[in-house]
Amino acid sequence: MLAPLLATLTLVPDGDLLTTASDARGLLVGTATLAAGVFMYLHWRITSNETTGWLALLLAVAAMPALALGAFSLTHPETVESQAGWLFAFRVAILLGLLGTVLATRLVRLHGDPLAIGIVVGLGIACARHVVLVEAPPLPSLAHHDVIRIVVLAVLAGALAGSLFRLDQFPRWARDRVAVGILALVPGAAVGGVVALASGLFGAVLLAVTAAAVLHHAIEQEKQEVQDLHLQLRAVEVGLREDRARLHEINATVAGIASAQKLMNDGLDADSTDALAAMMRAEVERLQRLVADRMPTRRRSVDLDEIIGQIVLSHLARGRVVVWEPSGLRAMGRADDIAEVVNVLLENASVHGGPDAVSVAVSRDLDGQGVTVTVSDQGPGIPPELRERLFDWGVGRPDSPGQGIGLHVAADITQELGGRLELLPTAFGASFAVHLPAVPQEVSADGRVAHAS
Repeated sequence: MLAPLLATLTLVPDGDLLTTASDARGLLVGTATLAAGVFMYLHWRITSNETTGWLALLLAVAAMPALALGAFSLTHPETVESQAGWLFAFRVAILLGLLGTVLATRLVRLHGDPLAIGIVVGLGIACARHVVLVEAPPLPSLAHHDVIRIVVLAVLAGALAGSLFRLDQFPRWARDRVAVGILALVPGAAVGGVVALASGLFGAVLLAVTAAAVLHHAIEQEKQEVQDLHLQLRAVEVGLREDRARLHEINATVAGIASAQKLMNDGLDADSTDALAAMMRAEVERLQRLVADRMPTRRRSVDLDEIIGQIVLSHLARGRVVVWEPSGLRAMGRADDIAEVVNVLLENASVHGGPDAVSVAVSRDLDGQGVTVTVSDQGPGIPPELRERLFDWGVGRPDSPGQGIGLHVAADITQELGGRLELLPTAFGASFAVHLPAVPQEVSADGRVAHAS
């Protein structure tokens, strides 16, 4: 804002600095007023607030004549001094026009680009005034004209400041500062000299800083709204993923129940029917808990044979070949979660592993700190380019009929259980290992070690 004034003083090193600065006052006022108009314009673009749109227009209208007069005063100081009457008349006309525009903002809607309209109107006023100052004869001077001019401009400035203060769609603190800036700018122009320079500097900087603060506040609000929207979209995305993961497991579970029901209807021996019925009851109960969106419970010691046996039987009922032997091992976890992980791995192996048998093996880790469930197939295996991203959401082979959900869900569940899911290196096929925490051991008084149940 000070750059035009400093540049002007640099260009006239031999002149009176105070006089030159006073003559160039319009450059300072016009630059700061135009800057305030640009800030208001940006606020209008962000918020669509018509009040700041009108203010951008008004400030642009006021800025262009001020800039033109500042340049004209430096090149034609004698003309400006002799045409004081016309200058006063134009100041009154501009203030009346601004006042009328402010009063009309409640009745007229803003159309078009306010900054462009304000600049065009302001340039038109500046051009008309330039022609009058150069061509028109001086107006006759009035007695005590300085006092009259100061009073008239002060009254008009007060009326304009009061009308701006009533713009209730504008923050109260901003209205206060704009009103003070107008009151500092206008009457000081009629006084001239050091007073005009000081009041112009204060009022112009106050207008620009206020407009910048209003714009900054709008930007911060916009950033907060964008952040809130991002969080809401993230929550929706997380919920959608959870729903899709739940639906993925529901579909697999329902398919197993339906196949078991079909086998029972086809007629089986009593032992097979009882086993299928027990599996169906267990799967239906798990399905009910899954649909109920249960909250995670504490991990406890669970029987892996009971959990894996039900899932294996469900896949056998669907005509799949699964090889599994009970191990008698237990692990720390949640039965439904472990069942879901094993079900995902068997479903994945059945879809991608071809018609050969899928094997399930359970073993205790050598260090005794964990139990590993391994699910292996004899299929084409995992392409090397997918190994690093295999457990990411939506990642799968191009020819896969799935959606790339199951392995991601299985990895997340295993991690929540305090374990991990990994793809083992194999010469052929695919082999996944589910590492689960082992059941803590208890030491009796006689020194014997037993697993906590």
